[in-house]
Amino acid sequence: MNVESLGNVRQTDWSPLLRTARAPDGRFTVDAWAPPDGRVINGGVRVNF
Repeated sequence: MNVESLGNVRQTDWSPLLRTARAPDGRFTVDAWAPPDGRVINGGVRVNF
């Protein structure tokens, strides 16, 4: 089992991923500092036949 972002913190809640104008370095995107998708829970089961 794998759980990410238990606090449900999303980068898109605080700042957009795309800028409306180019940054001084020429990029339209920002660096990721938090997951963009919020809470993620994964699980699995292994079955042998």
